[in-house]
Amino acid sequence: MGTNEVGIRQGGGTQRALRYALAVAFVGAAVALRTAIPGVLEGTPFLAFYPAVVAAAMFGGFGPGFIATLGSTLCYALWFDPTPDHPIGANLVDWIRMVIFMAGGVGVSFLARLQLLARAHERRQAEELKEINQTLEQRVEERTAEAERRAEELRALAAELARTEEREQRRLAQWLHDDLQQLLVATKMQVALTQSAVQEPGLRELLEKACRLIDESIGQSRSLTAELTPPVLYQSGLLPGLKQLAHWVEEKHRLRVRVEATTDVTPENQETAVVLFSATRELLFNVVKHAGVSEALVTLSENDKRLQLTVEDQGVGFDPVAIRDGRTDGFGLLSVRERLRSIGGEVQFKSAPGQGTCVTLLAPAAVVKKIERPC
Repeated sequence: MGTNEVGIRQGGGTQRALRYALAVAFVGAAVALRTAIPGVLEGTPFLAFYPAVVAAAMFGGFGPGFIATLGSTLCYALWFDPTPDHPIGANLVDWIRMVIFMAGGVGVSFLARLQLLARAHERRQAEELKEINQTLEQRVEERTAEAERRAEELRALAAELARTEEREQRRLAQWLHDDLQQLLVATKMQVALTQSAVQEPGLRELLEKACRLIDESIGQSRSLTAELTPPVLYQSGLLPGLKQLAHWVEEKHRLRVRVEATTDVTPENQETAVVLFSATRELLFNVVKHAGVSEALVTLSENDKRLQLTVEDQGVGFDPVAIRDGRTDGFGLLSVRERLRSIGGEVQFKSAPGQGTCVTLLAPAAVVKKIERPC
């Protein structure tokens, strides 16, 4: 038995018996109709049996259709033959009629079987397609969940790396401020005292050059301290840190940075302040390197209980779609976005070629507190 027949006969013995019983019932109904109106169907003796064969074949397939064909032929030959003395058929016309009827019945039964096979095949294909779709959906969900899990792990790793970087920068800045700079200042004082005690002109000139080199070293140390992490950021808050950053950028890169604050706010979480400070520094570096302008604006405000920090310039701009699609390196903007995501914030870009750039940093909710001004 083939798989198609298995599909058709999936109902088991009970359903098969029911289909054959229906075939017999259809033939019985045809006999009753033929008996009830003999005069009407006299010229077409098999007309009443054709619907019975078709119905049996459509509902039951080839077997019930063949049984209905055979039963209809026997009923006609035994009960409705026009020559009572020859019940099996007395002339050639009767035989031709019976052969044509049986051939038609077998053909209809075979076509019905093909139709049932096609329907079973369609149902099986639909079930297989449904199963494939469910499998694909499950795999897509699993892979999506895996991708989200890995993305979350990468974000957590990026956040941890950023925190480690900030800690090391702060430690180095603290060492530069508390140790190296103090040591350089003490060395300068000793050289100055030695210079005042020396009378030889050549030696005094050498000591003077040493003082200038020490002054330059102190300046470089202070510049590096401000570039890494200024102590004022931890001591006084975000706004003073941004102002010192603006002063350092103008002194170092000749970019005038105006810092404006519509309200005195600072993050409650120090990590948030450090991330915002580092992101602002990165954005100002982008202005220096790519914008082609001599002025930028940094605005600190509160927006819907979130801290909002905006960096604007009127430079050459860029295509934000290219940044989102990853077609460019983003001038460091992708790293800024990841840093903000690590603290639950977000970054908004507004730019166009030749129309400047506005980057808005939004800190997460419930991290803003008022700065108390002295009376």
